[in-house]
Amino acid sequence: MRQTLNYRIFVIEQAGTSTFNRALLFNIGFKESLKLDSFNCFIFHDVDLLLQNDNNIYDCKNSPSHLSVAVDKFGYKYDFIFPPPQFSNLPDNTRTKIKSFVFVF
Repeated sequence: MRQTLNYRIFVIEQAGTSTFNRALLFNIGFKESLKLDSFNCFIFHDVDLLLQNDNNIYDCKNSPSHLSVAVDKFGYKYDFIFPPPQFSNLPDNTRTKIKSFVFVF
């Protein structure tokens, strides 16, 4: 990263043959990461999508935001879903208020 940030990367994978549940993986990643440190910002990111522009800042403000409004593999069209299939940020205080991601999309 060229943004000189202090960060950790956690890769959460689903094992087994059950239906893929992205929201469950986000919840597990959030919960397990807090066992290691008291993080104050969380970026939920699909591993197959990387930032193309360094002006997109990995940062948590006071409220959640969608960090990817246009993605090359989707033809750079904006199609908002929460949590988005690309990546989003959640300050810790917001994440603990909503308790978890919804498990069914």
